[in-house]
Amino acid sequence: MKIKSIQIGEFLKSLNDAEYQFLKTTMNVRDGINGLILNGLTKKDICYHFLIKEDGYENFISGNYAYTISHMATINSLFMKIETERLAKKVPFRVSNEKPE
Repeated sequence: MKIKSIQIGEFLKSLNDAEYQFLKTTMNVRDGINGLILNGLTKKDICYHFLIKEDGYENFISGNYAYTISHMATINSLFMKIETERLAKKVPFRVSNEKPE
């Protein structure tokens, strides 16, 4: 794979502060979605949780999408769920509000 670092550098230098922040935020959301996929979420799962149609899936996961704060919150929520499930498998006991018999 060839990376056109000079063109990428020129592109980045051409951005103003607001455009740079927008690009940075977009890539952070895209990375979060990729992390969810790496943690086992399927195309169907992504479409369901983010309320997108399957024909928009590729644009959504590639960063070619107008993400909202709701998408960011969904990413955080799903990572919390994944981590909670992962911890539940490791914890040797459970804490509950139930009174012992």
